[in-house]
Amino acid sequence: MSATISQPILKHENADVTLARKNGRPSYNHGESESESETTELYYLLLASPVTLFVSSFLLPYLLFNSLVSLLLTEVLLLLLYLLSSSTGN
Repeated sequence: MSATISQPILKHENADVTLARKNGRPSYNHGESESESETTELYYLLLASPVTLFVSSFLLPYLLFNSLVSLLLTEVLLLLLYLLSSSTGN
């Protein structure tokens, strides 16, 4: 006796979405062809690289540096306020 394993086809309630296994990953059919799906995926990969590079190399250090500078300026102003209030005797 040989056992056969069959994959079920999953249907979405509101749309005709069939889940099929191709190359080890699910492929959803929303009315677009396989080449359109691959083109969209490639576009997002190409777009993600420069955006990720920009965010990781410029934006995050810039924001972290500004946060640190703001924190240090706040500390200096609070220290000056404390020194001014203690020197006047209040």
